[in-house]
Amino acid sequence: MCGITGYVSTDRRAWESLPSMTQALVHRGPDADGYYRDGAVGLGHRRLSVIDVEGSNQPLISPDRDIAVIFNGEIYNYRALRQELADAGHIFATNGDGEVLVHGWRQWGRQLLEKISGMFAFAIWDRRRAELFLARDHLGVKPLYYAWHAGSFVFGSEIKALLRFPTMPHDVDLDAGGGDDLVDPLALRADDLADLVDRDGEGHDPRSGRRELGPRSGQGLGDLAEDGEAVVRGRMTIEQALNDLDAKANRILAKRRWVLARR
Repeated sequence: MCGITGYVSTDRRAWESLPSMTQALVHRGPDADGYYRDGAVGLGHRRLSVIDVEGSNQPLISPDRDIAVIFNGEIYNYRALRQELADAGHIFATNGDGEVLVHGWRQWGRQLLEKISGMFAFAIWDRRRAELFLARDHLGVKPLYYAWHAGSFVFGSEIKALLRFPTMPHDVDLDAGGGDDLVDPLALRADDLADLVDRDGEGHDPRSGRRELGPRSGQGLGDLAEDGEAVVRGRMTIEQALNDLDAKANRILAKRRWVLARR
């Protein structure tokens, strides 16, 4: 279990608040922390070291520094994907599963979600595309929450991280329609951020011109872009989901057998 958080914001206080936002997730990752900044984009990570304990500290950055990734969870098929990417010419710097997201994004873009299998929540910042891409696993095992407020986009593994962001309201909206727990992937272009809040203070989707992204809208991401530009849907079949759960259960049982054998 790790913790991720971040923002896209032109608020000058945003970067200063990132350590506090990340610290709010220390219970999810007591082993290490890391931060990344590129203009209006900030990423924070708290790590619980499981795979590649000595390496794989995050954020993970591509060699050309165009791609930055923060990741929580486990990619079950990372070894197979690592080999496929290595065969395609990608050079890995770590032995962890998270780095396949860095090279996988470079190789496949949003189709990466059709390749990976596991339980995960991650954020990818692509400097060249000026795009922040968020996704969580197909079954929603790993949490990922987001909020739009006062022209800023903020996200995190837990709501308490979002509440550390400057001016974020702490009051409960009893009229919200189920909350902003990320279900489908979301792509946000940083150069569109200035358009997310108009003179009337209402949010809108810059790709479609529809006023739908107000901070109190409570809408699911599936409604953000009917044309499919802003949302990429990557869902498992029932058979794939059951296979993933079975594989996870087998790994847990194998670890327990190993522990018992050592006693």
